[in-house]
Amino acid sequence: MRKKFPLIIVWFIVIGLTLLYFINLYQLIAKSYYVEESKLYKVDTFRLYNRAYKTSDNYSGRFSHSYPKLVFQSTNGYSFAIDKYIYEAVIDKKKLEDTLMNDDLKFTVYTNKENFKKFKTYSYPIFIRIYQIQIGNTKYVDIKKMNEITKGSIKRDVLIPPAFIFFFAFLLYKQNQNDDWWTKKRIIIWCIAFVLTVIGLLLLT
Repeated sequence: MRKKFPLIIVWFIVIGLTLLYFINLYQLIAKSYYVEESKLYKVDTFRLYNRAYKTSDNYSGRFSHSYPKLVFQSTNGYSFAIDKYIYEAVIDKKKLEDTLMNDDLKFTVYTNKENFKKFKTYSYPIFIRIYQIQIGNTKYVDIKKMNEITKGSIKRDVLIPPAFIFFFAFLLYKQNQNDDWWTKKRIIIWCIAFVLTVIGLLLLT
C-alpha cells in the first residue's frame, strides 16, 4: 500500500490538472469569463473608512503569478478589493489610488450577481469584490479591457500545456527512434522553436 501511495498522489494531481484544463477550455469556448457592464449590479454608495493600500495576491496554477490589488474598507465595516484583471484594467491607476487616500470619500461600487446576493442577504458587513468603481461621475475600470486581459490569460492556460506536451513528446519520439538523431544543430533548432513558441503564447492577449 505504501508503494502505491505516491502513485495515487500523482494520479490525483494529473486528474486535478486535467479538470482545471477542461474548465479553462470550457470558459474560453463558452465565454463564461465575459463580463457585461450593463449586467453588473450596483451595490451601494459607501464612505471610505481609511486609506486604500496596495498589496498582492499570489495565484498558483501552471504558471504562478502575483497580481497587485487595492484593498480598502467603508465606514460601515464592508471590505473591498479591486484585484487581478480588474485592477489591470483600471484606466488611471495613479489617479484612483490618490483619490482613495481621502478619508470619508464617497464611492459607488458595482459587482457580480453572487456578491450582490450576499450583500442583500447577509445582515453583517462582508467582503465585496469590485468590478467597477465610480467616484463622482468617473468610472475607473475599463470592462472591455478587463475582458480582453481575462481572455488572454485563459488562452495561455489552454494553449501552453499542449505546446509543452507536443515539443517534449516530439523529443522523446525522436530519441526512441534513433539515439543519434539529436545532433547539436537539431537541438539548437528545437530549443529556439520551443522558446519562441512559449514566448509567443505568453504574449497572447
